[in-house]
Amino acid sequence: MLFVVDVDGFTYNASSGDIVFYNVMTNTSQTIMEASEFVKSGASKFYVSDDLQFVLLARDVVKVKVEIFLHSQIPDIPHKDRKFYAQSFVYDNDLFTQSAPDSIATRLTTTGQSEQIFNGYTDWLYEEEILLQPSAHWWSPDSTLICYAVFNDTDVPHSYHRAVVGGWIDGPQCQYVTARVSASGHFYVLACLGPDVPRYTLVDHASNTLSVLEDNAALRELLATKDLPTKEFVEVPIGGGYKKLPHVDASRSAIWGWSYGGFLTLHALANETNVFPCGIAGAPLTDRRFYDTTHSERFMGLAGRDDNRSGYERASVLNKIEHFRNRTLLLIHGTADDNVHFSSSAQLISALTEAEIQFRVQSCCSGCVHVITHEATRCCHLIQIHLFSLQVYPDLNHYFIGRNRHLARLMTDFLFNECWTQKRTD
Repeated sequence: MLFVVDVDGFTYNASSGDIVFYNVMTNTSQTIMEASEFVKSGASKFYVSDDLQFVLLARDVVKVKVEIFLHSQIPDIPHKDRKFYAQSFVYDNDLFTQSAPDSIATRLTTTGQSEQIFNGYTDWLYEEEILLQPSAHWWSPDSTLICYAVFNDTDVPHSYHRAVVGGWIDGPQCQYVTARVSASGHFYVLACLGPDVPRYTLVDHASNTLSVLEDNAALRELLATKDLPTKEFVEVPIGGGYKKLPHVDASRSAIWGWSYGGFLTLHALANETNVFPCGIAGAPLTDRRFYDTTHSERFMGLAGRDDNRSGYERASVLNKIEHFRNRTLLLIHGTADDNVHFSSSAQLISALTEAEIQFRVQSCCSGCVHVITHEATRCCHLIQIHLFSLQVYPDLNHYFIGRNRHLARLMTDFLFNECWTQKRTD
């Protein structure tokens, strides 16, 4: 992972494990910290000071609203002209500074209150929609002044949600892009993250020249020997028209989606003219009133009687609950979801219970919740139920999809053993 610093270069964790600074102007590299020391610290994140004299190491990082560093340290890095200007951090919603790594911290604010007053770092709205970062304080170039923002959420309901921020589009093979720009503006590091093999490129802003930092050639060569999926666009008539396609087995079809895709899955199954035999809805939104107002009200207006209440009611799958009576559905949600809160699925569960639509909940044995190894799949087994299945993942958030082997096995088992009448024989 690359971190652009406030000089004409960037620091990164090399394949050797060393923390290395690369100077773009001189085309030279300097090892800031050797791999042995970095590994010994147990750190999972690092931050290098602008003058390259100090490294802040963070370990035991916990995801709450923002990342919380339970432990951090600044190791002593020998340097003939070593200077330490200042560092800043937020603790218990108040802003602190230090003039040296071993000095006593100075508290700049005293008004911080949990989930109400945020000094120097963002509340959920500004983190996800405006600043797009947790930090909300900035140092002057000479490290003598600091500017910080204060967010007062005293009158705001405390529900944290996350929005999805799209990247730049740079050709068909590079549709997911991030960029980190140097403070001088002379260059930026362009990360092309897909759908092609990820690559990192150094771009000179003045001459627009490119230098490849990492093209993952070894990975590209390996993938060339594999049979990879391809993308094909086909026009399909609505109302079950997909069943007429020659390569589709209608008896072994299903609909599934995650987040907004889960929202669409539920509505597709809840239509009177359902065309899918079953569906899987992951972390789905069930009612727009349960989602953050910065997103819902931006597109739908208010939910009041004199505004767009009818629109909110039409968008709520809870008003179609009777249509789930003869549907086959697997509902998946993590209890620590900070985007689509678990309460969204809880409302659906409550509505199903009120309508006396039977379902069972699968739970995992103790100690297997966070494990994603093959052994973990032996701990949990999907219970055969009527038509509705629910999988709850304790303490997992909105984005664990794709990183959980148990989840993949769960969905596969549901399709072959509950959704489709034809059992898997291979």
